[in-house]
Amino acid sequence: MPIVLATLLSTMESFGLRVLVFGLFCVALLLVWLMVTLGRMIGHLLERRWAEAATRLLLLLMLWPMIGLGFRSGHYVHLAAMYPSYRADTMAARTACGEDIRFPWGDHAASPMDGIHFETLIYHCTGAALVDQVHPPGAGELLNSRNEHLLGPWYIEHATTD
Repeated sequence: MPIVLATLLSTMESFGLRVLVFGLFCVALLLVWLMVTLGRMIGHLLERRWAEAATRLLLLLMLWPMIGLGFRSGHYVHLAAMYPSYRADTMAARTACGEDIRFPWGDHAASPMDGIHFETLIYHCTGAALVDQVHPPGAGELLNSRNEHLLGPWYIEHATTD
């Protein structure tokens, strides 16, 4: 359950769905799960049922790294879900590898006061690494971009006004 909740939250964030109530609900469920698991482990220790207590401890130690992976998996799930619609464009780009193909993923600012936080999926067919574009304040450029390698020729560009 905790891994599914983490992956679901990450995927919703990748699609630009910032549902505060659902996010708080998932975090509350994770905390309840943690408290129940810790309570059962302490109960097993008090009853001197060492094998069950060790099992609960191993469960906790193994799941937290997987929950962390679940929180990072949203962009991968987003790419897998949307890949059929991107396939035709990328197949044409493979034959004539010219400019990058960009697929807008939306503005991910939590509120208008946060400024601009665009995310763009980039199909970069040349194989060379993409370079971040960071401009000093007052350079006349509005957006700074940071590129994150996703998978193979796929990159995510995070363009912000900060």
